[in-house]
Amino acid sequence: WLLPVAVGIAVFVWHISTHANAIVTSEFFKYKPYVFVLLVVFVVYSVNLGFVFVLPFLGSDLFGMDVAQTSLLFVPGYILAVVVGTLSGAIAKVLNSRQAVTIALAMIAAGFLVPAVFTDQWIGFYVIGIGLFGAGYALMYAPLLSTAVGEIAPEKSGVAIGFYNLTINIAIPIGIAYTA
Repeated sequence: WLLPVAVGIAVFVWHISTHANAIVTSEFFKYKPYVFVLLVVFVVYSVNLGFVFVLPFLGSDLFGMDVAQTSLLFVPGYILAVVVGTLSGAIAKVLNSRQAVTIALAMIAAGFLVPAVFTDQWIGFYVIGIGLFGAGYALMYAPLLSTAVGEIAPEKSGVAIGFYNLTINIAIPIGIAYTA
């Protein structure tokens, strides 16, 4: 699978470098904050979905839960994510983008550390980890996206956002694949 990926990337780079009418142009990748944000998004989202993939197996192997039953462990975290997302406007009045992203990344890291440190102690530590994940991702999305498109011309921002979301959607199956 790495060979077709490498060929696809090479063809993409060639296309955006040689075709002035390309939808995504090389100018997007000259803006360093945009490239950095794409890399952060790729790593963070792939890792998150890897955790989501493995959790049902951990619940089954460590706590004897039915694999299907473990899906209920995600509910509190997703509710917390909705609450944080709903409050994002109020949060943006208190925190600037850098502060929000830093706190969000710390929450995501803590979401990994809590279940890692307390692996077989109590299933609730996984629920806490998922809650930290959900809240962290909800807190991170808007300021990270704002940072990514901050200096991109308004008429190109839709394409930049689309490529940002494409990066997320590519990271998800890759994270599941490398975890599996």
